[in-house]
Order: sequence, then structure tokens, then C-alpha cells
Amino acid sequence: DTLNNMAPEDFEKIFPLEKHGQVVKTDFMLLHLLAHLEYHLGQINYTEGWWNDHSSNPSLVMIFLRIFITFSSNFV
Repeated sequence: DTLNNMAPEDFEKIFPLEKHGQVVKTDFMLLHLLAHLEYHLGQINYTEGWWNDHSSNPSLVMIFLRIFITFSSNFV
């Protein structure tokens, strides 16, 4: 709902926190955060595939990560 409630000009505003000492716009920061999330979800997905190839029993960690990926996908 937050993104749906933002006006187009809100994306052009300066993001309230600097990124590595640089001032950036909100649209840039949102895109950066989305890409960063996708990067980590890819790491989790890769790790799960590796684990499944090398183990006959799924671990609780992998079960948790699968739930996390499914839950996170609803927000992307």
C-alpha cells in the first residue's frame, strides 16, 4: 500500500538517508533496495539447490529459507 499511496513526484524527492555519503533520489534507492533483496534471494535459492543435491534430508534451515522466499515474493 505504501508504494501505491506515493505520488509520482514523491519518487523524485531526495531520499532521507545518504547512500555511502551520496545524496540520491527515492526512485533510485527503492530500485537499489529491490535489486539487493533479489540478490540475496538468489543466494538463498542457490544454497537450497546445492543442499538438495548433496543431502538426502532437507534441513530445518532450508525449510525456513523456502518459507522466507515464498513470503518475500509476495512483497516484490
